[in-house]
Amino acid sequence: MAVSQAGSYTFIPDNIYKPVNETSMESIKNSRQVFHDCYLVSSLEALSRSAKGAEILQNNIKQQINAAQKRELYNELYNTPEYIKRNSLTASNPEISEEFSCTFKDIDGAAKTYKVTSEDLKKYQTVSEKQTNPIVRTCEIAMSKLIEEHPSKKAFINRVWKMFIQKKFEYNFPSRFMEMFTGKKPISIGEKSLNLTMKKYKPEVYELLSRMAETPGNNYSFVAGSGISFDKRIKSFHCFTITNVNPDNKSVTLKNKRTNEDLNLSFDEFLKKFKYITGYFNETLE
Repeated sequence: MAVSQAGSYTFIPDNIYKPVNETSMESIKNSRQVFHDCYLVSSLEALSRSAKGAEILQNNIKQQINAAQKRELYNELYNTPEYIKRNSLTASNPEISEEFSCTFKDIDGAAKTYKVTSEDLKKYQTVSEKQTNPIVRTCEIAMSKLIEEHPSKKAFINRVWKMFIQKKFEYNFPSRFMEMFTGKKPISIGEKSLNLTMKKYKPEVYELLSRMAETPGNNYSFVAGSGISFDKRIKSFHCFTITNVNPDNKSVTLKNKRTNEDLNLSFDEFLKKFKYITGYFNETLE
């Protein structure tokens, strides 16, 4: 913990960030997709569902400690009832900090951290007003900043699709987000293919689903994306989080982050109705 001393008094600076707590982590599962960023919201939920993925989320997304927490930190460090001096607190002395940071582990081979400040919440007003989950909102604003600096981190097809009305963080591939966020290349089947179903990859997909079914506690992080869909339950080119694979009846349960509703499909239906699958087993995130 970074602190600095002035005479006999220790100042705790304003810009200390700590990992988000477990309650914030669990809130990701209740969050909803508001914008055209199913790749991001479904990936965040997928990561929150595995032990290592959740650990990476907590380490990558941090919240600035607020005034009350600074006082607690001072007391913990020095075991005294004395409070931090007023001039070491934020000007408005907030009890709840709205400022976060988001770290991407691999941007051209190096980690990059983007702070999401109160000024950013004003700049990205539509995002801050419509996306009520602070973890998702932080990632959306951080992705906007990342794409502004590195436009090529959004695939060309996604850049030209509705280019004049889309927000910077909208439209991207989940594998791109996952790799930048975790620093690990995900397993991926069919994502970059021109095929609109996974029927061509049946052996590989069945092997992957079988491995997922055998994984204790569903300790994996996978996202599936649809192609052109004529099924009213499945929007075309939409990402879902895979939450369960049942080996007994050979079915897949997927979560639609637009509604947080579950979709159950047989293995064969999954092959026909989805274009790709991408993600990690817990051990591949080590």
